[in-house]
Amino acid sequence: MGAARRPATFGARSQRRIAALKSRYPKRLAHYKFDCHLSGVPAREETQRTRSFLYTSIAYALSAVLSQNKRFSIYENGITSINFPKRQDMVNSRTSRTTHPKTIALLREFFSEVEGAEVEISTPYFWKTKTDVFDVLDQFGQKNLITTLVSCGSTRRNLGQATHCGGCSQCVDRRLGAYGAGLHDTDEGGIYAFNFIQERPKGEDRTTLMDYVRQARDFATWNEDHFYQKKLEDLIDLTEYLPGMLENEAVERVWNLCSRHGHQVMGALKRIQVVHDDLTHDVPEGSLLQLINEREYLKEPVLRLASAICERLSRSIPLMFQRQRPANENDLNDKVSGVLNTERDRFDREHPAAKFSSARVVADHSLNGTDLLVESKYIRGKTSPSVATEGIAADLTKYPEKCHILFFVYDPEQAIRDVEDYKTGIESKGRCTVCVVR
Repeated sequence: MGAARRPATFGARSQRRIAALKSRYPKRLAHYKFDCHLSGVPAREETQRTRSFLYTSIAYALSAVLSQNKRFSIYENGITSINFPKRQDMVNSRTSRTTHPKTIALLREFFSEVEGAEVEISTPYFWKTKTDVFDVLDQFGQKNLITTLVSCGSTRRNLGQATHCGGCSQCVDRRLGAYGAGLHDTDEGGIYAFNFIQERPKGEDRTTLMDYVRQARDFATWNEDHFYQKKLEDLIDLTEYLPGMLENEAVERVWNLCSRHGHQVMGALKRIQVVHDDLTHDVPEGSLLQLINEREYLKEPVLRLASAICERLSRSIPLMFQRQRPANENDLNDKVSGVLNTERDRFDREHPAAKFSSARVVADHSLNGTDLLVESKYIRGKTSPSVATEGIAADLTKYPEKCHILFFVYDPEQAIRDVEDYKTGIESKGRCTVCVVR
């Protein structure tokens, strides 16, 4: 008797799904399994960027042993391979380029050096989007294979019986790709642990979803010239590694790929509304349905952050003062600062493209790159709504124009007669958001 067998890892379980391919393509498929998994305490850096080196090394080794032609293929779609940063702060190590043409070129050069002869790595799906890949499966009558495929990049989460977390960028790409191709019924099948369409994504999952939709919307609305201007630096690094094409031709093909992807995602969002938006029920708060209906993805990052902070203060401040009102504006400011400092990590995770500070602790001349400032106003006694408005007007001239200001107005005595009119009057001056709480 040997030692007790370890429980099958997620990777081992997912590899067993190869049987579905074997049954459809008998005598055309050979499956080679390799034991490679994590052990011990997970590292802080969990992006698995070396996967492409691991996988291609295995592919090269097999091709060297089993084939006279040193050639293998990587079937990744072009949007994922290029992986244009979805926001300004996603640069360098934060944007994975595991199958980028430059990466493939360097791997090809490395394996050719090892082999002493040219090794070819083909990427036949480079000019396809995720929706295009779904279309290929449908075209060849193999859409039933969809549920056997694993795309998730966060399988280390507790998924239960699901095979996909439902919140990572790969899951977002897959789900919207399936809706874009009209194959969502086939893709569903309970494979997702989390349903961002009808549930509220949290933390980084929400950011991932918003970034994805926002970028797709940009691709769908930009023209080629604007695309070239916005992505110039990335295009220079990309077109160098697209052999056989002049620069103008390469840029045009990349633009067409991204534009098609953008329109497909917008079409997927429309289909999601048709399928899931039940007019007899409320839209689940924070879900993709709500984000679509309220056009959340059209808002600038600083406005989304202001809205999130307003929501949190609106819940917290009334509870803090339900028995005893603030002694003065400084007392109110202390509580506001306490809420902001407590929630700062969460806001940073969910809104990484915008930073905020409490204005009372920031010097007028040193804002340290802050996009959003939070100012508190306490209406009571002699501090009437008009006095608060005068203070707000002064604040708008006090801070640099590059900053957006969230004015948190606490009005427990309900001195403001028409809240919407009050807010509109101030916000019409620009670069500010007004949050009135009673």
